Amino acid sequence: MYNAIAHPIKGPAFGEGYILSVKLTEEVPFNSILWKPRLVVTKYQAWYYVNVILYHLIPGVLIDGLLKICGKKPRYVNIHFVIYVNISILLIMLNLPVAGIT
Repeated sequence: MYNAIAHPIKGPAFGEGYILSVKLTEEVPFNSILWKPRLVVTKYQAWYYVNVILYHLIPGVLIDGLLKICGKKPRYVNIHFVIYVNISILLIMLNLPVAGIT
């Protein structure tokens, strides 16, 4: 059942969607990226926060520091904060756990 309508065709599974997105990013690469996107799925909230710190906050702080040294406006940590807050609010409104898959 999808959107409350019974339909005989099933959508792609989570893993299939991930494989499709990886193939798409290889065919149509992003402009000016520092590293390739990847997915880490976890069912532990603490491990989710460790991943956020390692893969988002620390690189963002380093890049923002380099931007400040070069005399430009820092932006990456603020962008991450805004996205995190908005996703957290959305998950609370949908009555889902705020972080990780539990």
